[in-house]
Amino acid sequence: MTHEWSKEKNTVDLVHESDSNLANVSILEEQLEDSKNTICIQGIKQVLSGLYKIHPTAGPVFFVRDWYFGIENFEKLLEEFETVFFEDREKGEKTSFCLTEEQSLLLLDASEAYLAERYAMGLLNRSEQSRFLLFQKLLKKKFRISYINEVLDFLEYEGHLSDLRFSEAWLRQRMRSKKESRTKLYQELLSRSISSQTAKQALDTAFEDVDEEEILRDLIDSYISKGFDRDKIIKKCMYYGFPLKVINTLL
Repeated sequence: MTHEWSKEKNTVDLVHESDSNLANVSILEEQLEDSKNTICIQGIKQVLSGLYKIHPTAGPVFFVRDWYFGIENFEKLLEEFETVFFEDREKGEKTSFCLTEEQSLLLLDASEAYLAERYAMGLLNRSEQSRFLLFQKLLKKKFRISYINEVLDFLEYEGHLSDLRFSEAWLRQRMRSKKESRTKLYQELLSRSISSQTAKQALDTAFEDVDEEEILRDLIDSYISKGFDRDKIIKKCMYYGFPLKVINTLL
């Protein structure tokens, strides 16, 4: 525990500390019920941009991001705490800054939202995610919908989450494994809750140096080599989104 007021930005490894944040928040929730819905703080330390380590007077430390508390509201909270801290230091007293009930509940909400952010970032560090896909994964982990939306807004704002990047990555992988038309791929992106505008933008990039007719020609050749008859070839090519007129021309 520290009694020092600090807003300095430190480079620290937050992985293990943030993993324990869930247990710490649960303990604080129990303490909140026993203390007339207020949290008292003896220290606040900025560890990264927008991220703060909170030292309550009782119970374990936990982390909050100012975004989830409301940046302006959190700045006011910091100013209030700083005033109390320096007044207590002049008196030689230990700082115990007690939040209002509303502030206490907001702080706990912000800490739980940060937990959702950490989980989401773990997924994003492994692979690109769409907003819809990440929403579903966070929901499955039983994070509150209100937290999930706030976290996704923050991750998009910071550039960690991008439907366009997800779409481009998905198309690269898909086009390596399957021979499909642009129309079919467009429908597949829409089925993954990608917006029409984003899907078209990603497809423009993916097909920039790709001849769609060549894809169809390769597909037809593969079916011919397998001994498929004309009707079966047409049916399969149409399933992958290629127009009948072009199929007949190449056949």
